[in-house]
Amino acid sequence: MEYLKVEIFSHFSKVYTYIVWNGKHLIGEIAEDDMMKLLDKEQVLAFYHHNKNNFKVPVSSIEAFVTKPKTND
Repeated sequence: MEYLKVEIFSHFSKVYTYIVWNGKHLIGEIAEDDMMKLLDKEQVLAFYHHNKNNFKVPVSSIEAFVTKPKTND
């Protein structure tokens, strides 16, 4: 299984939504309910109770739960 290192931050203008980054690259946004599926139990606890925002998650989970940003084409 392939993993990706991501950073998750609260969205600045949407409640219960988070922004997912890989380094300097924006991956997309994720709803709080889907974030519970993206992260495992220990990661969820670390995010909410220890203010951790760096995680290693399966690429397949990112593809399933993270909404990609819209482009201005």
